[in-house]
Formats: sequence, structure tokens, C-alpha cells
Amino acid sequence: MSIRGKQRDTSDIYHLHGKKRRGPSWDQYGEESAGSMDTGFRHSSRYHDFFDGYTEVRVAKPNGGYRIERYYTAPWMTPQLSQRERVELRLLYWCLYLGALLLYGWSMCQRVGSNTCPYVAAPGLVTVVPLLLLLFRLIAYTAGKEKLTKYDYKHLSKGVRWWSFLTGCGLTLTAITVLIYGFLHLDAPENLRNGLLLLCGAACALAISRLEQRVPYQEVENTTAVPEGGFEIR
Repeated sequence: MSIRGKQRDTSDIYHLHGKKRRGPSWDQYGEESAGSMDTGFRHSSRYHDFFDGYTEVRVAKPNGGYRIERYYTAPWMTPQLSQRERVELRLLYWCLYLGALLLYGWSMCQRVGSNTCPYVAAPGLVTVVPLLLLLFRLIAYTAGKEKLTKYDYKHLSKGVRWWSFLTGCGLTLTAITVLIYGFLHLDAPENLRNGLLLLCGAACALAISRLEQRVPYQEVENTTAVPEGGFEIR
């Protein structure tokens, strides 16, 4: 989720995480804030991962107590692509993903001997996991903004690269086992055909990883003004 230099306080908890605020000293993940104005605030590792690059400021409330306001102050990460290139790249990713998905689904649904073999079925079933996770990453990547926070960059761009690579590896392993089965049963050439189709699906997934790896990203200055006394979350 990209937040363009907007301030966030603890009243945003319900909107960000679906949790109601428990009190003025509870942080975004339902944990009580610790620390002091001199040392910053201690939170869970998940909290630091999500708010990496934000500056956290403790503001006194008129009726006592305090609230925490957060501003994204680290440099933005942006792809060095035109708007048209960004759209075309997303369309290409989806075409490659659908190609990999259809080739995988068609191959695994055929009534051939390799699909009833345990050492073929095992990697084929495991590959479903990265295929689904890549789908979720692509949806978030497509809906993402041009300017990315550190969290967005890590979980969108790097996420697409990582899960497409794992999907390609899974499809490649499945294809190898199918081809081995096919060479052991040359009387059924449809097994070899299935193996080649799976290799094509693996090439589609690995192409996504390679293309995203080659997208040039640059840091863009963040001009958000932050009150004094804040601590940057790392």
C-alpha cells in the first residue's frame, strides 16, 4: 500500500489492518508501544518491515496521553519507464502468466500415464503454490502506484521477480519428471508432448522474472515536511 507522504496516526488502525484501536498506547499490530521520546519506539519486526522509511512522531493530546503520527519520508522508488511502457509491461506480464497457467493446467489435466505417476504428481502439485502467490503479486503490482514506498518495492517488484522465478523452477522440475517418464514409455508419445508444453510454461514464468529484474528503478526525493522530534523507522 503506497502512502504518498500522508500523516498516519493510531486512529487509522481500523482502516489499515481491520483492527479497532484498543487505546492510545497500542501500535498498529495490537502491541503496546514501548520506548521513550529519547530512544524512539520499539515494535515488532513486522511493524518495522511495513513502516520502513516512515518517520514516527509522538504528539501530546490536549486531554492527556499521546498519539503517534507517521509520515513517509524516505526516497520514493519509481521505475524509469513512461506511462505507456508501464502499461505495456503489465499487459506482457499477464499474457506470460496466463500462458504459463494454461499450459500447466492443460498438461496436468490430460489422461496420460505421466499424470498418474507419483514422482510427476508431487512437483506438479507443489507448483500450484507459487502459481497462486504469483497471481496475487501480479494483481497488487498492476494496481500499484508509480511511486513506491520501501515496503511496496520489496513486496511488489521483488515479489513478482521471486515468485515468477519459483514458478518457473517448479514447472521446469515438473517438465523434467514428465520427460523422464516419457523416455521410459516411448510407446506413449503424448507424455513427451506434455513435458515440452510444461517447459514452454516454465519459459513464460522465468521471462516475467527476467523482465522485472531488468526494469530500472531510481530513488526520487521525498519532499514531505516532518515535525521535529521524529524517529525514522528502519
